Amino acid sequence: METLSGEENYSVRIPNKITIETFKNTDKGIDVTICKDEKDFLNQLDL
Repeated sequence: METLSGEENYSVRIPNKITIETFKNTDKGIDVTICKDEKDFLNQLDL
């Protein structure tokens, strides 16, 4: 089992769906962001 560390983001595209999930590792655990499409995904990023 792989251990996640640091503040890296993990984005996952689910085939045949427009769901994008972002996993952000924090000191409290892993935050998971689920977006309905790419525009929503970009809106939720802290750029």
